[in-house]
Amino acid sequence: MLLATLSRRASAQPIGRPVRLGYLAPFATDHLIEAFERGMRDFGYIGGQNLTIDYRFSEGRKEQMPALASELVDLNPDAVVTVGNVAIMAMQRATTRLPLIAAPVGDPVGTGLVPSLAHPGGNLTGVSIMAVELAEKRLELLRETIPGIRTVAVLGNATNPSTVRGRDGVIAAGTALGLKAPLVLADGAHDLGAAFDTIARDHHPDALLVLTDAEFDAVRHEVVRLAAQHRLPAIYEHRAFAAAGGLLSYGADIDRMSYRAASY
Repeated sequence: MLLATLSRRASAQPIGRPVRLGYLAPFATDHLIEAFERGMRDFGYIGGQNLTIDYRFSEGRKEQMPALASELVDLNPDAVVTVGNVAIMAMQRATTRLPLIAAPVGDPVGTGLVPSLAHPGGNLTGVSIMAVELAEKRLELLRETIPGIRTVAVLGNATNPSTVRGRDGVIAAGTALGLKAPLVLADGAHDLGAAFDTIARDHHPDALLVLTDAEFDAVRHEVVRLAAQHRLPAIYEHRAFAAAGGLLSYGADIDRMSYRAASY
């Protein structure tokens, strides 16, 4: 685990010391970037003055991640901020030297990013979220909010290792609550329209649960629009979806997590 965090480095250097960071994500998610940059400003690092951030986005094409990760390594930043499992995995393959900061990541142990939370080792630190456990809670909240529902479609991203690994737990949680919880996986954010068509055609659900995913977060307005188009009351991972017009959200404050990443 990265022990010499960026804020501790700052304490050993004049605040005016220039810092260069990499940032790798599937999309340019506005509220995450704004929260991270705000956190950096609070530590005295201002873009264009003593801070340079090299942004790289795969635009939802995971096959582009390795090349983007290599580009960031070649720039030799002080650290690299990553959003989502796919970005983290690409950076871990590209470097064992540069500090990597997850902002945030789901199930880092289950997906093999670190051996354990207590002793993660390696060059990765940051913030993790209880993606599967919170998905189970969201199912419960849907049942309480919409009495009489029987089927809740579960929408996940097939390119997200956390989603694939945790799907059995989510389906089992639905069964324990007396709900059918068929899982439909979109092949990334570009496949959302087809995934919603599959949900409506094959499952005729009463409601929708959208699993935590960095790509879905970035295109949350489209996710919310499609749910409304199909007349599906839906629950999402965090308040940015509700702010975009979604019915319900329950989960960690992702903006705060991105803000906290500035302290690593």
